[in-house]
Amino acid sequence: MLHILWLVIKCIGIVLVFLLAVILLAVALVLFCPVRYRGRAIRDADKWEISGRAGWLLGLVSVRIAGGSEGSRVQIRLLGIDTAVWKKLFFRKKTARKKTARKKTAKGTKVRAQSGSGEEKMPYDRELAAEPEARELKPEAAGNFSERTEAEIAEDAPPMPFKKSRENFLKRFWRNLVEKCQSICEGVKKMMTALRNLCSTVTVWKEFLGRGETKAAFGRTWQQILALLRHAGPQKIKGWVDLGLGSPAATGQLLAVLGASYPIHRSCLTVNPVWDRKVLEGNVQMRGRVYGAALLYAACRLYFDKNVKTTLRWMMQQAG
Repeated sequence: MLHILWLVIKCIGIVLVFLLAVILLAVALVLFCPVRYRGRAIRDADKWEISGRAGWLLGLVSVRIAGGSEGSRVQIRLLGIDTAVWKKLFFRKKTARKKTARKKTAKGTKVRAQSGSGEEKMPYDRELAAEPEARELKPEAAGNFSERTEAEIAEDAPPMPFKKSRENFLKRFWRNLVEKCQSICEGVKKMMTALRNLCSTVTVWKEFLGRGETKAAFGRTWQQILALLRHAGPQKIKGWVDLGLGSPAATGQLLAVLGASYPIHRSCLTVNPVWDRKVLEGNVQMRGRVYGAALLYAACRLYFDKNVKTTLRWMMQQAG
């Protein structure tokens, strides 16, 4: 008996360890397997195209988006196979079942139509047999109907309108003037209350934004946003651009502006000036990756910050 109980406990333990290992593996894949993306922009004299691709788990799950002058398309792949193929594989049985059900219903309706073709003549014969009686009853029914309609018309006739009592012109003018003044006073009162409420909310938010806790919370949030942008930004950029504005002076001014950012894109992007015509052509490619651990780290830093907690609590109270 103890041997069987020990064997059952052992099997349960093995199953629990296996489930725990699967959960840990899934968490590790989400946190430490990056989502890699790449983008490309092409512009020629005739057409332009912007395409992007994002993949996770060595491309087993990928999304492709493309748009341009020829149209746009979105493609999602699982295990390297398009989702349309997966739908065909999984829903083929359902479509076959629907087709068989439709065939059975069609056969059943045909059999019912053939079997009921002889019985459909009976109601028509009965109507022909009952037709003389209906013809005999028609004059009386018509007389009754005519009498009833005349009585109903007499009863439903609208009464003659009474002559409205004439009011004095000054009384009507005074009453309208008093009503308009009352409505104007009510509108002014509502506007004054709205202005008071607005002023009170402005003072409350001004005091809230002037606190040290609020400034620290906004500073920490902005710091984490910049860190995430640096982490998720493109790691590699390559390409060339032919740029021209039609006049040498305007093109030179634009190149002077771009020269200020030359230390950033000096080894990534090549700008070729065109002096004699307007042109914007090029081919630019970029790559990057995003780790789930970085997102979790930023979320934890914001969640466990006291200033951020107090700021969010106060904003939720104001919204509620």
